[in-house]
Amino acid sequence: MLSEKELSILSIRNLNIWYGEKQILNSLSFEVQQKQVTAFIGPANCGKSTLVRCLNRLNDFIPNFRSTGEILFNGIHLGASTDTTALRKQIGMVFRKPIPFRCSIYENVAYGARISGINQSAHLDTVVEENLRKVGLWNEVENILDETPKQLSIGHQQLLCIARALAVEPEILIFDEPCGELDPIETVKIETLVRELKNDCTLIFATNKRRQAARVSDIAGFLYCGELIEFGATEKIFTNPQDNRTEQYVTGRLG
Repeated sequence: MLSEKELSILSIRNLNIWYGEKQILNSLSFEVQQKQVTAFIGPANCGKSTLVRCLNRLNDFIPNFRSTGEILFNGIHLGASTDTTALRKQIGMVFRKPIPFRCSIYENVAYGARISGINQSAHLDTVVEENLRKVGLWNEVENILDETPKQLSIGHQQLLCIARALAVEPEILIFDEPCGELDPIETVKIETLVRELKNDCTLIFATNKRRQAARVSDIAGFLYCGELIEFGATEKIFTNPQDNRTEQYVTGRLG
């Protein structure tokens, strides 16, 4: 019997993506296993963001977007009839630039719990504190919960957005270049947090920083010109790649 970590939570089969007439992703197939960090690496404009935004149907908002192939979440096909609101609670997203809501720090985190049906003040207090502690932000904000996030550093704003996403207890949390706006110290905090969070949920991490992917992930996929060149254990991708293009990329000679 497969252990929990060996079960595929996502199955992508022959996925093709177009924006208008331009094909962005070409025949991608891979499996994402539970309670691991799966990183997608590759140069700018190789299709990383397009790929991860397909997984919770965010690309549906883009004009002239179309796709073929299958994305299965827990064995269920994510088709046109999928309830995308429910899906985005199960598959959350953290973006490159943090986007905290304009309400208080408390309500930023409580919002996620409220949309899951939690309304009791005591329960909300617990959810807010637990998730702010989980991301390492509680000590910084416990005395300013009623104030807006605008006074927080951009790194703390990103942690707040992660706490908000965690408050709905997602099965998968996607990070799309989450450190792109952060300084090195803030980046270390995010990387450490990502490694810790895989005990709670499955994580997907898109980055064009090779070393970052090597530090945070268990599984890595190399995207190049819209194709998934190589996919497998991170250590193998970085130390014994099977494709020459992968080797050139991880050693800094490509992209």
